[in-house]
Amino acid sequence: MFRIIAITFVLVASILSVLAAPATELEKRKTYNGKATWYVAGLGACGDWDDGKSNNVVALSRLRWFSGANCQQWVSIEANGQSTYALVRDECEGCEVDHIDLSEAAFQALADLEVGELNNVKWHFMPRGFEPW
Repeated sequence: MFRIIAITFVLVASILSVLAAPATELEKRKTYNGKATWYVAGLGACGDWDDGKSNNVVALSRLRWFSGANCQQWVSIEANGQSTYALVRDECEGCEVDHIDLSEAAFQALADLEVGELNNVKWHFMPRGFEPW
C-alpha cells in the first residue's frame, strides 16, 4: 500500500512540475499577438540597468514572466510593417498576457513615441544564444 501511495505521489509531483515550468521550447516558437506600449527603462526586474533611449529592451507581462526565466532572452517584434529585436530585461505588472512594454528605442524602431500604443503586434522568443547585432 505504501508503495502505491509513494508512486502516486511521485507521479503527481512530476506532472505538477511540468505544468509549472517556464515557457518550453515549443512555446517559445509560438508567435504571440498583442499590443505594445513604451516606457522609460531603468533598473529592470532582471536586475540590469538599461538606457531605454539607446537599448532595445522589452518588459513582459507578469503572466509570461515566469519568475524571470525569460530574462536575457531576445524577442523578435513586428508591427506597422516594421520589425526589431528587444532583450527581455523587465516585467510589466499592468500588461495583459501578450501585451509587451518596450523601451523608447525599441518602440521607435516600430513607430513614433507620440503614437503611444500599437495594436496587432506580433512577437516571439528567439532561440537562446541568439544575438541580433
